[in-house]
Amino acid sequence: MYNLSSQICRAADSVALNITEGSILQSSSENKKSLGYSVSSLAEVVTCLYLSLQSKI
Repeated sequence: MYNLSSQICRAADSVALNITEGSILQSSSENKKSLGYSVSSLAEVVTCLYLSLQSKI
């Protein structure tokens, strides 16, 4: 369970960091790419939370 909680923290941090990185980039294509990475990291957080709920059942 520790590994899963650690992964959730890393993925959640990645969401915020990618949004920040994208907001300071000049190119709109780079900004979109960073936002795409953020969405992927957010999906990872949701999946990890789902897995943690399933393992408690």
